[in-house]
Amino acid sequence: MKKELNRKVYLINPAFQLKIIGYALFIAVVTIAVFYMSNLFFIGKLVAIGKSLDFPADHSFFLFIREQKRMMHSVFFGTASLVVLTILVGGVILSHRIAGPIYRLQEYLESIVADRTFKKLTFRKTDFFYDLAESINKTLGLLQSKGPLPESTEAFESKDS
Repeated sequence: MKKELNRKVYLINPAFQLKIIGYALFIAVVTIAVFYMSNLFFIGKLVAIGKSLDFPADHSFFLFIREQKRMMHSVFFGTASLVVLTILVGGVILSHRIAGPIYRLQEYLESIVADRTFKKLTFRKTDFFYDLAESINKTLGLLQSKGPLPESTEAFESKDS
C-alpha cells in the first residue's frame, strides 16, 4: 500500500526539487526577457527610421509596426506561459526521477539497519541512476558473503547524530 501512495507523490524532496525547478524557471525568464527586449529594441529602430523619413504618425508604416508589436506581445506572452508551464511539469517529472532513487536508497539503507538483512534494491526503469541499484546490490552481496552485520552501528555513526 505504501508503494502505491509514493507513486503519486511527485515532490519527494521538495527543497531539492523546487530549487531545481526555480533555477530552470529563472534561466527561462531571463532568456525570454532578453529576446523580448531585443524585439522592442528593433521595433524602436524601425520607428526611428520612420521618423527620420518624416512619415506622419498615421502613416501605414507606423500602423504596420504597431500591429507587429501587438502581435509580438501576444506571441511572447503565449510562448512565455507555455515555457513556464513546460518547465514546471517537466521539472517536477525530471526532478522526481532524480529525487526518487535517492529517497528509495535512503529508505533501503535504513531498512538494512533496522532489519539487519539485505534485500535486493530496485529503482524504476524510468529513474535516473537506474544502474546504481545493481552496483549497490553487488557490493552488499559481497559484504553479506563476508558474514552477518555487526549488532552495533556505533563505528559507522557520525558525530553529528
